[in-house]
Amino acid sequence: MSVPKLDAQEVRGFYLWNNTSALVPFNHLYDLKFSTKTQYNVNGQMRDMTYLDFAIYRKMNDWFRLGVAFRGSQLVKESGDIYEYRPQLVSIITLNPSEVKWQTTNRLEHRSFSRGSSHFRYYHNIYAHFPSFPHFPKPYLGEEIFTKLNDENIHIVRAHGGLHLIEHERFRIDFYYAWQKSRSGGEWFASDVLGLNLTFRIKPRNGMLYLPAN
Repeated sequence: MSVPKLDAQEVRGFYLWNNTSALVPFNHLYDLKFSTKTQYNVNGQMRDMTYLDFAIYRKMNDWFRLGVAFRGSQLVKESGDIYEYRPQLVSIITLNPSEVKWQTTNRLEHRSFSRGSSHFRYYHNIYAHFPSFPHFPKPYLGEEIFTKLNDENIHIVRAHGGLHLIEHERFRIDFYYAWQKSRSGGEWFASDVLGLNLTFRIKPRNGMLYLPAN
């Protein structure tokens, strides 16, 4: 993959991202996941995008899960908001050959919009989660590639570096930096991203869902 170099005169985008998700184990085979994410464009001083996700995953074995998901997004534009509807097929592989935990997600999705042409897209990521150091949160590294299954091909690449700041049995907070390059109109544009992920794990008890106070 070849990504053009960044022009020194190009203005880099700067974004703040926030993701909140809840994972609900339905039984020993199935998990439900609900997510919402908001992206803020600091340069434009505006909310750039918000999406809502619903997914269900089935555990095939100790290291492989399959899922189906649906995402609805609002893309904020000066010319008027655009709404996206995105059914997805998802596979997740998790391996722990050593102290480093490896996880990769592959996703096939169909993107349709309230304005603009629809298309299929393939998404791939891989993350490495490292053990913690004394008095230091667990670090992780990752990459993401988005490929439109049309003439545009690869149009977004990202490299991540982050920390699992707080890890609890029912709650986790991650903070990360991402370097992103995206292609629009045949040109590549670079962006810097600071992000915060909040993850809750909710377990059924006596037929009810609950989140422990601690």
